[in-house]
Amino acid sequence: MRLYLELARRSFRQQLTYRGAALAGIFTNGIFGVMIASVYLGLYRSQSTGGNHLRGWSADDTVTLVWINQSLLMTVFMWGWWEVIRTIRSGEIVTDL
Repeated sequence: MRLYLELARRSFRQQLTYRGAALAGIFTNGIFGVMIASVYLGLYRSQSTGGNHLRGWSADDTVTLVWINQSLLMTVFMWGWWEVIRTIRSGEIVTDL
């Protein structure tokens, strides 16, 4: 358990050096979230049925899914878990510690 805590601590410290990139990523994901949500809301408004559902999804459900996806995208990539997985597979994790 101590090893995993140390890995998390060092990964967090490494990612803090890229604060500007992280803030730019958050801003970019926000802009893309607005764009994607706007496209979906336009799709819902263009339906001639007058209903607020499209294939079982309401407009609110769809917008919620867009924002969950956008927030998880930044969270997953910000912490650099792919880098940790790569070092574990290659055996370089020993030199990282």
